[in-house]
Amino acid sequence: MKNMSKKEFLEKVFDYSTKNEWEFQSELPILIDFYDEACPPCKAIEPILENASIEYSGRVDFYKVDIKKEEELAKELGIKYMPTLVLCPTNDKPVVMQGVPTKQNLFTAIDKELLGQNESNV
Repeated sequence: MKNMSKKEFLEKVFDYSTKNEWEFQSELPILIDFYDEACPPCKAIEPILENASIEYSGRVDFYKVDIKKEEELAKELGIKYMPTLVLCPTNDKPVVMQGVPTKQNLFTAIDKELLGQNESNV
């Protein structure tokens, strides 16, 4: 998983500084993990996300945003609880997941929300 800055978010996901309506800007769907280094649930989700990033490599891009380093971005997006996952499909509005999902729940959400499939491969 790659770290994402506010600048990268504006370039790859949505430039909220110039647009009022959601307009996704990348070719592949994106999952963003908003986390805090001091958050135990954020640490607990790391292996699940790492597994997902391998499983969905080439079909979904995975990013992490440290809310301490990117406070302005987290505030702009209304991120208050950790961990928060933002699933950004290419053709619809983003879906927000809070807390630590099971591997099955995360894969099901990726399949449904990001890839438009009704059944997970897990």
